[in-house]
Order: sequence, then C-alpha cells, then structure tokens
Amino acid sequence: MLDMMKAEKKNRLIKEKNTYLLPTTHALDQLESDEERNAVKQALSYLSDSDQEIIELRFYQGKKYKEIQAHYLEIAGVSIKVPTLRKRESRAIERLQAQFLELYK
Repeated sequence: MLDMMKAEKKNRLIKEKNTYLLPTTHALDQLESDEERNAVKQALSYLSDSDQEIIELRFYQGKKYKEIQAHYLEIAGVSIKVPTLRKRESRAIERLQAQFLELYK
C-alpha cells in the first residue's frame, strides 16, 4: 500500500517536470482487482476524518503541501505549517497501512 502511494507521488512529480506526459491514473485504478480496490476503500473508512482528508487531498487530488495549507486556511481558518502537514500525512499512511494489514492478514 505504501509502495503504491510512493509510486503515485513519484509519477506526479515526473508529470510536473514533463508536461507532455499523460496524467497519472487514480491510485485506486492502479489496483489489479475489484477486491483490492474494495479492501483499500474499506481500510480508508476506518481512519479518522482528518486522516481520510489528508490522504484524499495528497494522493487522489494530487495537491501540494502549500495547496493543502491554503485549503485548511480557507475551510477551517487554521494555518498549518508544511512540516506539520508532512507529519500528518506520514502518520495517516502508517495508520492506513496498519488498518489494511489488520483487515487482510
């Protein structure tokens, strides 16, 4: 799961550098079967709303940290520093991976 998200991030960075590349696909679309997609969706559903939101913004919407920072400022009126966002993302991914492994041992 973590490797899939890292690959998605790497693809996004390559796309930014090379604008002639086709857009990357949605992370869930890269999974091979419906069963795998459902497993990830189910694991996501067990995470807190804030964890789900940060994963949604970073990996599914492809937003940069500065854009997420602006999102929180606009929506909640809260200014969150970029290093804090990075740590929150890291912890959310760890919890997602743990939940996924818990559900599908």
